[in-house]
Amino acid sequence: MADEPSVRLFRRGLHLFASLSGLHANPQKSQLILSKAAQPSRRPCSLHWIFRKGIFRRIQGWDGIRLSFAGRVQLIKSVLMALETHLRDKSLWTVTEGKGSWGWRKLLKLRLILQTNIQFCVGDGMRFFLWHDPWHTLGPLILRYPRGPQLTGTCSSATLSLVLDNGQWRWPLFTDISCSDIVYLLPPIHPGTDRVTWRSNGCAFSTSSAYDLFRPPGPKVGWSSLLLGSLKIPRNSFILWLVILGKLSTLDKPWLLHFGGTCVLCMDGQAETHDHLFFACSYSRHCLAHIREHVRFPWPHIAWERGIEWASARWRGKHVVNATY
Repeated sequence: MADEPSVRLFRRGLHLFASLSGLHANPQKSQLILSKAAQPSRRPCSLHWIFRKGIFRRIQGWDGIRLSFAGRVQLIKSVLMALETHLRDKSLWTVTEGKGSWGWRKLLKLRLILQTNIQFCVGDGMRFFLWHDPWHTLGPLILRYPRGPQLTGTCSSATLSLVLDNGQWRWPLFTDISCSDIVYLLPPIHPGTDRVTWRSNGCAFSTSSAYDLFRPPGPKVGWSSLLLGSLKIPRNSFILWLVILGKLSTLDKPWLLHFGGTCVLCMDGQAETHDHLFFACSYSRHCLAHIREHVRFPWPHIAWERGIEWASARWRGKHVVNATY
């Protein structure tokens, strides 16, 4: 169980990480949930955080101060019912896309790709939903046979163990011949518990294999050594990546032309483009000169695209200069 010293140590670790990486926790998007903690230890632990304390912030608001016990119980129920839920008593494979945030709907659109690259191995049937999980070769049965639970006399939320008996299939009698394909195309039963295996490219599951599945790798680029490395600062690498691709919000973009389109750093009337900022602009060129003077940074006076090619050829591999810059 966490106590005040451990919470204080964890907070120092977050502050150290923020000082090294520049990435800070956002108090407005973070919550502190105290679970199974004694009441005397809750306040000392919560004093070390500026995060909101989860659902309690809503329940202990001004609208619940003067309520009776029954009123507060009703308030708690109302708050919990108002919280957005996606998978309560539902399956990931058959939940509809109509509700939820934009990110949640995007995740649901990946289900078809994921379904073709994983395999449901039927064991004791305790972990798979009978009608909603894609354990069958036909996919989720509820999508193909919406009236399947009624025709078989089973519950829509039943697990697969309902039709298993000592490692054998024991399906109820179908009253509709259209459901006969369920019995004819049953997968084999494996010993042990139900499990899901990864079968993409015949390799074990990893984060990189899942990333390659949803985002096929593009052609190799020569400037990857400028971005990748254990000593690279993620924020700096991300900005450099945007600069190389020409994706910074410079004033030459069509949606920013109403700002004038000229560089506000040098005020020379030149269009603010990537080539101008790196480093045709007199202001940015002056900054680069000071950087070269202090850290002996050998950047040549050439166009930005040629400079990237020059740096990619010079700082390749695990050289100390590549690791430093």
